[in-house]
Amino acid sequence: MVVETINRDAGDKSKGFRLQRLRAIELLLDKMEVTDGTAAVFASTEYLDDVYIKTVTPEESSTYTEGDKNYDKTKKFSFMSHEVTNSLIIFLDNWLNCDLSENLYYCFYTNVDYTYERKTKLLKDLEIDLPKSPILDCLVRNQLDQNIIDCIKKRLIYEYKQQYKNQKGNGYLDIIEKFNEKDWFNFLSRIRWKFGQYDDKELEKYLVRKIKTRTFYNNIDVSGKEEIIIDLLAAKFEAHEQYTDPIANNVSAIHVENVLLKLSKDIVKKSDPVFDIWNSLEPPADNRGLKQKIIDVDSAYKKYKVGVKARQVAVIREEYEQLTDQEKGSYRYRVFEACQQKLVSLLESKKEVDIDLWLDELFIWSKQHIKDKSKDYSYAMKSDDAIKGAILELIDSCFLSFDEKGFYDGNI
Repeated sequence: MVVETINRDAGDKSKGFRLQRLRAIELLLDKMEVTDGTAAVFASTEYLDDVYIKTVTPEESSTYTEGDKNYDKTKKFSFMSHEVTNSLIIFLDNWLNCDLSENLYYCFYTNVDYTYERKTKLLKDLEIDLPKSPILDCLVRNQLDQNIIDCIKKRLIYEYKQQYKNQKGNGYLDIIEKFNEKDWFNFLSRIRWKFGQYDDKELEKYLVRKIKTRTFYNNIDVSGKEEIIIDLLAAKFEAHEQYTDPIANNVSAIHVENVLLKLSKDIVKKSDPVFDIWNSLEPPADNRGLKQKIIDVDSAYKKYKVGVKARQVAVIREEYEQLTDQEKGSYRYRVFEACQQKLVSLLESKKEVDIDLWLDELFIWSKQHIKDKSKDYSYAMKSDDAIKGAILELIDSCFLSFDEKGFYDGNI
């Protein structure tokens, strides 16, 4: 059951706070690193709390909200500080609004440290018996006992009453007052406490390094533009804060990708790993060269045409010298792979061999194969002449032929 609670979604929508937007960017990037595209990730600012993160997989979803406090580092929080207790009331209302969901988690993030609670009149009035260690220290280490939970319960119930005393209703006060020790432990164990963290300026420097060393979309080159990416994403969060609809309020991994693509210098594709397969191929048993293989299936084939093809082989071998062994091996294997696939159908057709027609068929098949593989991998050579030369070179190197006698079936 959802009851009317104090609206804390956001303060001044036109103002915003840079720390929480930077934290939203950091948390979004963190989730993208961990999930590696296996989950949908959404982030918002000024929704439910300062930062909101939702991760969805086909099996389950989890939600994380965070309160961010950016202060002069000479300040220190105790558990009794208003900033702390107010955040806990926000967390409580949210958890109860969501029927005590097991998939909700919270965080209190600040650049300042914590300290001991001071003995005040309020503590005396609430009959709070402070532990030897700071209560926040116990929460950070998740070392809670009955006395500590009793201190927390008394302070939060008092704070809850204070916040709702001028409201029409009393929120979830009736339910909270009935929480037993197990309920309090369940709630408090959902909260991460992050003290002494980066302030907004330090966090921005950290995000620059994080974008540089990211493991996702690392095929997109945005080197030197990391600060612009941060500013664009922060502006995206700020722009979405005006929407009251939670879906419109979100910034997702797709937004991150779009920003990277807009600023990218180039799409840097990976090298094709199949050069290892090429290097592992057994040497061909057929020792015939290009000229002999042509004559064996068509003795009337014009000699000058054989000469032209021989020069094409010489040219491609010269061009191969400009490539690394990895580039050359991957390229040759992909052309070889395509040609073998096509040769199977050509040989099984039992039609008379037409050298030029077959070479055209092999070229068309290889060109399409390289084009398809280029979606994922980079190749140093893509021209039609290079593909035609690569086919002829593979024939001359004994890996391909126009008959079953020279059909390569070496082990991989």
